[in-house]
Amino acid sequence: MAREITRRSPEMKVDILEPNPSRLALKLADGNIRFITDLNAEMGLKPICNCKGSHAIVFRKESGSGFDWGKIRYFEKLSKALHTPLYPIYEIVRFGLRTARKVFS
Repeated sequence: MAREITRRSPEMKVDILEPNPSRLALKLADGNIRFITDLNAEMGLKPICNCKGSHAIVFRKESGSGFDWGKIRYFEKLSKALHTPLYPIYEIVRFGLRTARKVFS
């Protein structure tokens, strides 16, 4: 999905939270895709403690994130609005491709 976003909007930068990206993921990522390995540094969070019996960590916000939340909410609403009419088309195309592969293989 990150590659599709950067393909359609080359000016966009995409950050993926993944402490251990695979070699393939690193190879496929272009200049606009960045893997974030340190959540606290990127989002102004400071780890406080680990939750007992879990992999979860409790963080405290130390500084502003610098995100434009208005723009983020706008694209969230746009994504939801486009998903409803486009998903059935995607399923039809996917079914057609699967059927064609079976017929021609």
